[in-house]
Amino acid sequence: MSDAKLDADVLLKAETIEPANRSEFRRSVACGDIPALPAALGHLGDAIRESRVILERQPEWHEEDALVCDESTWRRAVQILVAHATAAWETTRVAIKPPVISAGPEGSVDLYWPPQPYGLLLNIPASPSDPATYYGDNRDKADTNKTSGKLTSEDGVDPGVLMWLAHMA
Repeated sequence: MSDAKLDADVLLKAETIEPANRSEFRRSVACGDIPALPAALGHLGDAIRESRVILERQPEWHEEDALVCDESTWRRAVQILVAHATAAWETTRVAIKPPVISAGPEGSVDLYWPPQPYGLLLNIPASPSDPATYYGDNRDKADTNKTSGKLTSEDGVDPGVLMWLAHMA
């Protein structure tokens, strides 16, 4: 099946599936202020809780490029992840896979989905005024099937990223 056909199929599903009933949402209690997730996305809550270890890292005095981040950056990354995962679930009933959540360069946080064959890296910068950036490709067609950009959507959900995440589910 061509990628264009797959894109059309995902969009068609997005238009025909009713939004999720809000009663199926649950609150994660281990990290009290993690945004609510649909029950079907509980595996993301587990990944988010486990990722808190990146907040405990202390840079070594001799490590100029130590990968550390602060809690506010981590929280923005969690909000972006939850917003996109919830939108994918509500529009297509696709439960995205949990990303690797790690500290990135210059105090940023990376959300990384390894290629299988689609891969995606979302980088959330330390400065809240800087937009998050993303890069994704299909390892089978890396020269022709890729995406990149900045998250500039007012509601925090980028349609291109959403489509890419749906491909990876």
